Amino acid sequence: MADGSNGAFGPDWALQSAVIAALEADAALAALLGEGRRIFDAPPRRAPYPAIAIARVESLPYEAALSEGLEQRLTLHVYSRAARREAMAIIARLRAVLHHQPIAIAGRRLVLAAVVYADVVRNADLSGFLGLVRLRALTELV
Repeated sequence: MADGSNGAFGPDWALQSAVIAALEADAALAALLGEGRRIFDAPPRRAPYPAIAIARVESLPYEAALSEGLEQRLTLHVYSRAARREAMAIIARLRAVLHHQPIAIAGRRLVLAAVVYADVVRNADLSGFLGLVRLRALTELV
């Protein structure tokens, strides 16, 4: 019997892993971020700047016609110590890579992927900028 778990870590991990893989495969995003690893599940204490981290993953069931459906939302943080435009450029690239694009998710069929929110704010300590991107994905069990 299929339980929709997509293995030990579940469908939310499958989406997160697929999004990270899509971002890491994009040469234009890599050029904006610079050398070395810059995309994290959670940023290390001394993460290089600029960087991207998964901030939140949430999901709700929805009735799909033929299989178990989930509405999943993934929030990404963009960290920048340079100008606001650096964070905005990275967000624009995130939108290009994720919005209405075919993202291969293990054990799930992607019905919709849409960037539904983006914002850039100055850090509270004025040391840089924080960008937020929210991806909404509708997926079904395969």
